[in-house]
Amino acid sequence: MYKIALCDNNINYMQHLESKIKSYCQERGIPIYLQSFTDSDIVMDHIEEKNMFDIYILELDMPCYSGIEITKKIR
Repeated sequence: MYKIALCDNNINYMQHLESKIKSYCQERGIPIYLQSFTDSDIVMDHIEEKNMFDIYILELDMPCYSGIEITKKIR
């Protein structure tokens, strides 16, 4: 099972992308656990607590932490 983190402060876009990811994976029999975040601060908390995901889909320009800053923390 792949753990996917999706983070975007635009709720409508995030819900659209979440739906597309779930549909794609379901059609292909790919088991996933998808967790969506509207707050980059919460994603950073998960990383600091070592609660890591296999895949991160991050918006670049967000309040608190940008997608670039989160990526640097993951590395």
